[in-house]
Amino acid sequence: MKKKFLMSGLIFWIIIAIALGALLIAGATGAISFPAIFGSIGAYFSCDLVRQETVDASDIKEIKLDCSSFDVKIMLTDGDDIVLRQYDRDDGNPYKFTVKNGIFDLTLSGRLFIGVSFGIPRIEIEIPEIYAGKVTVKTSSGSIKCGDYVNWSDITLKASSGSIKLEEEISCAKLSVSTSSGTIRIPDVNADSVVLSSSSGTVRLGNVTADTVEVSSSSGSQHLGDIISKEFSARASSGTVSVGDVSASKSISLHTSSGNIKAAGITCDNFTIEASSGTIAVSSLCGAGNLNTTSGNIGIEDAIFIADTSITAKSGSVKLSLFDGNNISFDLACTSGTIRVENSNASPNGKMEKQGHCRVGNGSDGTVTVKTTSGNIKIY
Repeated sequence: MKKKFLMSGLIFWIIIAIALGALLIAGATGAISFPAIFGSIGAYFSCDLVRQETVDASDIKEIKLDCSSFDVKIMLTDGDDIVLRQYDRDDGNPYKFTVKNGIFDLTLSGRLFIGVSFGIPRIEIEIPEIYAGKVTVKTSSGSIKCGDYVNWSDITLKASSGSIKLEEEISCAKLSVSTSSGTIRIPDVNADSVVLSSSSGTVRLGNVTADTVEVSSSSGSQHLGDIISKEFSARASSGTVSVGDVSASKSISLHTSSGNIKAAGITCDNFTIEASSGTIAVSSLCGAGNLNTTSGNIGIEDAIFIADTSITAKSGSVKLSLFDGNNISFDLACTSGTIRVENSNASPNGKMEKQGHCRVGNGSDGTVTVKTTSGNIKIY
């Protein structure tokens, strides 16, 4: 019995030693950030200022920061200089810093310590409010945060494992934000191009006015505000896509492989809305295009169709509430389910067989084709 007890204890301590060794190696190579793990403890410790650089911003046209596993905080100032500060528990993590051909370039090496370092190592950079050049910030394991209004030409933010948070309005030509594993939170944006992508994490975006807007996520939900653009696309492999009022002059594309799609409003004469496994709910729609679900219901309220449109639900019902002013024909078909038309402007009204036709107004604007394999169809 005693021998068995000793053997169990030995195995236990071997497992603990292996786990601690793995953590130490990961910390040394920068694979993980101990501050992220021990953040609640590290909050009671502070990192010291170990380095500082000050550069006249008048000749700088591009700022590039590659900050490894460090958090990055961006602040705007009414001064004329770019001020860079490195906070750490020790000075054993030097960076490569150059200013050449108008490019402010910082590359910070990975974490070099062996063991646990409390506190949150970070880079803080002050950028003059009048600066209007490019800004690129990358981290491998760290967060990026900016709490001020920015008006730069191009903005590129990348975090492999960490969140990206901008708290005030953004005005720029191009905005590109991406994370492998972390949340993206962006407020209102006025730009020519907006591209947001997250492999695993939630994307939150405020109201946007831009020529093109692209949002993609592999595993995570998207919560988007009102969008005014020429082209708008939101794709989620696994997660819900929720968007406010969207108006696009060229095209709108909303897609989820596994998740729901919800829109406050869609205005576009070329839209594609697809949910492989999930429901589609649109509170207001004006335009023409395609709506499809493989497994889920489709519900459209206050709809105005201006041209030929296809609506298909293989396993789910379709409900369409029509706004006054439609001049459209309907071709309706269901394999297993019922068809019912209850709109005062439609002719004929009432219950139909597995296939039916009706006209709303004079029907001159085109035909809406509605098909379900297993589900009901209701026009009202």
